[in-house]
Amino acid sequence: MANSGRPPSLNVDYFPHYCKDDKKLQLIQNEYGSQGYEAFYRIQQALGDADYHRIDLKNDLEKKMFEMTMRVKKECIYGTLEILAKLGWLNKDAYEIDNILWSDAFVKSIRPV
Repeated sequence: MANSGRPPSLNVDYFPHYCKDDKKLQLIQNEYGSQGYEAFYRIQQALGDADYHRIDLKNDLEKKMFEMTMRVKKECIYGTLEILAKLGWLNKDAYEIDNILWSDAFVKSIRPV
């Protein structure tokens, strides 16, 4: 008998938004102000909406769509990504070598979903 339930989801509809700013968000805000705050949460939105929570920035179309959804200056986007990679929130090798956005920390935060 075939499974007539919903197909498995490859993304999520929400992620935790904590009340207290941690070190990474404080560093981002210190560098980029409110645009950095927005970039940090839009990065999480983009990861949550991406299939398997992975964004391939080598793919020109996917990169352009990612940049469009961020709604902040490119300097802020890539500066925020650099901070997140240096702090280990983003997988540094995946980002710096393969130009892939992947975050174990993000995936762990949505595990209950």
